[in-house]
Amino acid sequence: MFPQRFTRHGILQDYVVGMGGSAYDYLADNARTNRHIFAELANTFTRMLEMVANACSRTQRLTTEQVLVLYQRWLHTRDPVIENQLCALGIEFTETERMQ
Repeated sequence: MFPQRFTRHGILQDYVVGMGGSAYDYLADNARTNRHIFAELANTFTRMLEMVANACSRTQRLTTEQVLVLYQRWLHTRDPVIENQLCALGIEFTETERMQ
């Protein structure tokens, strides 16, 4: 949800996703009840994070500088979640840009 904050502290997004998914996986193996719910959360943890981040990004107003930072992050990562955020802001991408 807060990738900029984690990045500033040297924590990679993959680490956060791995820890969250592993925690739910552990609960799926060791919980007394509702193991199937924890298993589903473990299997869909990345997608759940994307959905929460997407919902949160729609509620905040971004400055021009923040939009540029978001675009620069997309150029570096080609993250589809960031691309969707930029599209929601009215920024359009060509197929050539997406494939680079």
